Amino acid sequence: MERKLKIVTAGLAVIAVIAMIGGIVLSGACLNKALKKIDQVQGDLDKTMNVLHFSKSKIDSMQKELSAYRIFIQDIKGRVEIIDLENRKDQGRFVQKKDSIKNRLDCLYKQYGISNSIVEISEL
Repeated sequence: MERKLKIVTAGLAVIAVIAMIGGIVLSGACLNKALKKIDQVQGDLDKTMNVLHFSKSKIDSMQKELSAYRIFIQDIKGRVEIIDLENRKDQGRFVQKKDSIKNRLDCLYKQYGISNSIVEISEL
């Protein structure tokens, strides 16, 4: 009986060893799959980082261009304001000269007794 017990114990030991070896092999295969998956994810993350870096440099470039355009537009705005002020000043001088000429003509009409109904200065 002792011999049967030894055979059964040895059989169970062999089955346990086979189960352990199978478990190790299967877990090693699972670990290899997990490592491959981790490598794939790492590659995807590297690609994403490259895309983000490229996008950031594009945005930085666009910000620099927008800054240059902002300065350009402010320069144009300043020039337009100067031109507008000069135009208003010139128009003011024109109105003064026109009024001066009208007043001088009125004086001349009165001095020489000419009716100013013949010559009419149109309003500008």
